[in-house]
Amino acid sequence: MRNCIRFLLSLLICLTGLSVSASEGKNDKIMNFYFKFDNAQVDSLYKSNQHALNHLRVFLRDSMLNRNLPVRIIAYASPEGNITYNYQLAQNRLENLNLFLSGEFPEFRQLNVQLINGQLNWSGLKDELISSKHDSILNQKVLSILLQNKTDDDIDKSLKSQLSQSEYRVLINTYFPALRLGQVELSCYSNPVYYEKPYSLSVYSDSLLSLSGITHLTSSVNKLNLPYKRRIQPFALKTNMLFDLSSALNVELEVPLAKRWSIAGEWMFPWWLSDSHQRCLEILSGTLEGKFWFPSKRNDSPYNDLTGWYTGLYAGGGLYDIEWDKVGYQGEFYLAAGISAGYAHKLSRSLSLEYGIGIGFLRTNYRKYKAQTDDNGDWHLYKQKSGRYSYIGPTKIKVSLVWRPVFYKQIKKGGFR
Repeated sequence: MRNCIRFLLSLLICLTGLSVSASEGKNDKIMNFYFKFDNAQVDSLYKSNQHALNHLRVFLRDSMLNRNLPVRIIAYASPEGNITYNYQLAQNRLENLNLFLSGEFPEFRQLNVQLINGQLNWSGLKDELISSKHDSILNQKVLSILLQNKTDDDIDKSLKSQLSQSEYRVLINTYFPALRLGQVELSCYSNPVYYEKPYSLSVYSDSLLSLSGITHLTSSVNKLNLPYKRRIQPFALKTNMLFDLSSALNVELEVPLAKRWSIAGEWMFPWWLSDSHQRCLEILSGTLEGKFWFPSKRNDSPYNDLTGWYTGLYAGGGLYDIEWDKVGYQGEFYLAAGISAGYAHKLSRSLSLEYGIGIGFLRTNYRKYKAQTDDNGDWHLYKQKSGRYSYIGPTKIKVSLVWRPVFYKQIKKGGFR
């Protein structure tokens, strides 16, 4: 009786899948195993993974499974971040899911398993948008981008340039979690010709419009009259908080030159003195620095947002007068050359923190003096000695608060470019 009930349950599950596969010519049952963000480990308790395991257990023990046809495992990554990194992430998910299922089900090892790296799950994004209950302008914009671009890189760049930050966050938070998955395709009574054809990763063609569920959106997508917007980040303003704490006021302006390059100019201008205690800190200095920003695994934007790791070359110079308890030094200094390195990360949409250090060659011509009063009580500086000093070592350290204004420029009206 128990076997009979299990057989009837399996028959019902398999027949449910047959209604879908008959129209597409594919196999009869697809089970989804979801992955956490930036993670390739299979967690049986995550989302509906336990439910998928229970269904897979039924199918593997059921006589309706066509064991002469292969079982396909296809793993994907969600599109945000670095494309090459996501390809590898999908491959890691594929291999881990295969190992997990082989360990969980001994009978799984006896099947003919095809492992397929599905790479970026644009097809899944399309399906999620179509099945969404909210037929929003954002959904239509993204569907239009998917239809008008042919490669992963083109789609990725179009999404990041044509969507605002808030729209892209909605995409990441609402739709992308469902794209991080591995699919197990089980064959019941399928057409063997389907498995003889090589698996194609291409989902970018006008034939998408003919797929079930997208037809009702076709007219609205084609009639969109939305502006094409390009993200512009013209500059960043910074202040080194370590110097600010010591009352050494400073400001830095950095301008992106290309996707990986930028140029920065820093000006330091503390200028205060205490006549009663004969103390002063007077510095006027400027530094010019060119930077190269390394590609980031989690940020592959088409623009340079001045975050991640960087290295650079800098040079500069200035004047100084530093006095403490009547003894002081005046002079000029030159930063002939220096090598810098650092890291910056976002705090919010427009704020970030940058940490950096620089090692270079410094030379100064200095004059040591002593401040004394004359018979009338007026202060005078009496030179004691002068000289030249050269130094090689750390000449820069920073923990800077960065403000990065972001603007969007309308490029074209009347649709997408």
